[in-house]
Amino acid sequence: MNIKDLEGRIRVKEDTIAHIRRDMEGAHYSNQSILDNNAHLQLEIDALNNHIRVITQQNDSLTQELDEFVRANEAIRMRLDRKARVEEIRFRND
Repeated sequence: MNIKDLEGRIRVKEDTIAHIRRDMEGAHYSNQSILDNNAHLQLEIDALNNHIRVITQQNDSLTQELDEFVRANEAIRMRLDRKARVEEIRFRND
């Protein structure tokens, strides 16, 4: 082998190294971008989980309020249900 052949091989190897370095830089930027996106998505997930927690608490509170309303409604119905009382009074009068 002569020097020109070796220089040619060295240039090919240097070109390969330069190409690999560019690929590595591109992969590094891509990886960093993906990490940034993941961090942003995690923040969104945390915010949504917090929102779910707040809505769940509100839902529980509304459910309790509705249950109280239903109980109060039933109590009022029982007081206003006069059919049984009217029947009782009619029976006594007869």
